[in-house]
Amino acid sequence: MQISCIFREWQKTVAERISVTTIKTKVIEKTEKFYQTHLRSKSLAKFTPMRILILADPGSSHTVKWVKALDKIGIKVRLLGLPKFATNLYANTNANVESLSVQRESLKRKSNFWKTKNYLRLLPKAKKVIRDFQPDILHAHYASSYGVLGALTGFRPFIVSVWGSDVFEFGEKSSAHAALLKYTFRKCDRILSTSKNMAVQTKKFTDADIGVIPFGVTTNKFGAPPRNFENEKPIVIGTTKSLEHVYGIDLLLKAFSKINQKNVLLRIVGSGSKRKEYESLAAELGISANTTFVGKVSPQEVPNELAKMHIFVAASRAESFGVAIVEASAAGLPVVASNVGGLSEVVVDNKTGFLVNSEDTEDLVKKIELLINSPALRFETGLNGRKFVNKQFHWDNCVTKIVAEYNKLCNTHTKHRD
Repeated sequence: MQISCIFREWQKTVAERISVTTIKTKVIEKTEKFYQTHLRSKSLAKFTPMRILILADPGSSHTVKWVKALDKIGIKVRLLGLPKFATNLYANTNANVESLSVQRESLKRKSNFWKTKNYLRLLPKAKKVIRDFQPDILHAHYASSYGVLGALTGFRPFIVSVWGSDVFEFGEKSSAHAALLKYTFRKCDRILSTSKNMAVQTKKFTDADIGVIPFGVTTNKFGAPPRNFENEKPIVIGTTKSLEHVYGIDLLLKAFSKINQKNVLLRIVGSGSKRKEYESLAAELGISANTTFVGKVSPQEVPNELAKMHIFVAASRAESFGVAIVEASAAGLPVVASNVGGLSEVVVDNKTGFLVNSEDTEDLVKKIELLINSPALRFETGLNGRKFVNKQFHWDNCVTKIVAEYNKLCNTHTKHRD
């Protein structure tokens, strides 16, 4: 019996050694299984039942993901926000979600101070919810709006998560804007950021220590481990960034126009105010026939869109973190990205992809062509990217970290009350 088992194991080993690709694929699958089971049990091991009141945009995919994750492990979550949202976003959760149903477009059209004033309309409601819900922790997402609101409630313990434009843009507009951020940070017990780069920017407005918890992904939602690109034609270069100036879609179009168009396509997924401008630019550059503007897709559709690509490009002029790149790497895609902001934290240069100087279309072309011409490099780089995401940005790991922050803060404040 024992000999028979050994023989079967030997046969299995020999079969796996036939293909290097097979071995690499199995390594990734085993690694993913470890993270999915070990990190989840690690989260539960540290879990203490608690009530969390979240102040955030209920329609944001990031908010939805956090609420669902906390609800899944048994935390009682109540969410309060300003704009209208689709109630089905929170289907199959026990979370209590409320908003003042303000039209999202009206918020976009107003000045930053008008927006902040409008958010203050939530203050009486927030105070009432605090009295009724009796949360263990108040957690505000986005410092210059919900953070100000949270600070004004006077509730402790209080956490503020910075998201990017609140510290990179709002805080830099004037001394008054900066003062509002400083006030918010003085009133909170903990500040969290999704990247080291954003944490450095946030330090301009506070002397407090800042925790870094990235916005991770669940890799098994992005299909099987990287496929072998050897015989796949045409090669699809793609991106899932919004069509705005800051994300450098124009730079990607210009770079693509300099690449040999034979058996190469460009796929741009996302919406934005510059769509017509970029479609016109594609026509001027003579690349319309090989370029597809897909438009906006839901977060659930992103894995399917990434599965249609072979190379992911983020030619951004500025980025605080780079969730889209983390998703692309999770899908096993090699990445070419600008070396700006927090992108160097999500791309390991020459290993999971390539970093290029912002606005340098010549280097962008060079790195894209390098990947086009080498199926082996595309495969290896994509494989490295998926392993890197599993290790550094797995969603369960992020949930573990936020629960640890909650527990630590609850324990600290319990001792102070005692």
